[in-house]
Amino acid sequence: MPKQNGYVSLIAHNQVMKKGILNKDPDSALASLSSNKEYSGLFQTEFTVYPYEQLAGWLKGAGYEIEERFGIHNLYGYIADNEIKQDEEWHNRMVQLELELGKLSPYRDVDIFTHIIAKKSI
Repeated sequence: MPKQNGYVSLIAHNQVMKKGILNKDPDSALASLSSNKEYSGLFQTEFTVYPYEQLAGWLKGAGYEIEERFGIHNLYGYIADNEIKQDEEWHNRMVQLELELGKLSPYRDVDIFTHIIAKKSI
């Protein structure tokens, strides 16, 4: 017998922001806007990237309700100065800021990762 109140947690990568800011590659970021295909040099394979709207639509179509949506690495992942990240007081304040921004648009829309939590009541 299926359990009631099942959850699914998905984390999706924002390739456009990564390429444009972290990789400093505006041409590749622009190309990502018109394609959902990406290549991973690490795994040496092509993969498909799905935007939040498409993932949310699939979940809703499968009977899930989106409970939460968070942005991950709204600011922290874009900070190139790794030395400051070693300062515990600064780090704790930045974590608090990340947690707050991750709940709000437009910040969660320009994150490096999007976290979706969906619930299905059976």
